[in-house]
Amino acid sequence: MSTAAVEPGAPWLPAHVTDATRLVPLPFGRVFVCDVQPPAARIRKPPLVLLHGLFLTHHAYARVIPQLAADRRVIAIDLPGAGDSDRPNAAEVDEYSFEWLASAVEQTLDALDVPVCAIAGHDFGGTVAAVFASTRPERVSEVFLISPLALTVSLPLQGTLAVAPSLGLEVFRRALRRADLVRFLEQSLSTAALLDEGDAHVFWDRLCRWGGREAAYAMLVQLPSVVRLRDRFAALKVPSTLIWGDRDAIVPPEQAPRLAALLPAAREVLIDGCGHNPAYERPAELARLLGAPA
Repeated sequence: MSTAAVEPGAPWLPAHVTDATRLVPLPFGRVFVCDVQPPAARIRKPPLVLLHGLFLTHHAYARVIPQLAADRRVIAIDLPGAGDSDRPNAAEVDEYSFEWLASAVEQTLDALDVPVCAIAGHDFGGTVAAVFASTRPERVSEVFLISPLALTVSLPLQGTLAVAPSLGLEVFRRALRRADLVRFLEQSLSTAALLDEGDAHVFWDRLCRWGGREAAYAMLVQLPSVVRLRDRFAALKVPSTLIWGDRDAIVPPEQAPRLAALLPAAREVLIDGCGHNPAYERPAELARLLGAPA
């Protein structure tokens, strides 16, 4: 598929950036972290932690990580249950609740010896980031919420994904097809033609690994619990930036001012001509918003 309309962004790293990507062992399993940083003399800011959205992995940030790593350590985490991280049994991890995932992020940062960071979360990862920042504000210098799942429990999903909670785990596990994920990925962009086939393969491959469907189902079932997190958002006193694409078909941009009204220290940024995933469509602009040097 053509990607001509997508801003250029190198998914590889400059030679001066140190790559310490690895699996971090934790009590519930291993967490995959893409952990990169420039030489110490170039570091100007606290580490930046990146959390991905539903059905995605840290690979969703591949186009922005090289720019962000110019002057700070960047830690892109595959949430437990997704990407290259382990998939603990849902019954043993509070069914992948937002609170448990925020705790898993904290444990990961403890293992990486990161006492304070800025944190950016997209979609489902935005909700996890908000819970983490409201629970541990002393550990967060700044939070960026990119089209977070914050005010609605009804996403405009299609096919199997749309009826997942009513299917039950076993039916969902058998019924989910690659076409369901591709439709979601296309719907996440301002135009379906922007989806790269190789990226779709990465996300489908990780979803299909052992336990991936089960974890994805558990996360989908968590979506209605977003409504009880409003108090968490209202308690978020860390400096916050809300970032939305004006063509977001998954989480409508009309939610941005409503969410901003809940947050005591938030600013809003709307990206013109962009869908639900700015890291994919507008990597240079998103990197700038996240603090990358010009």
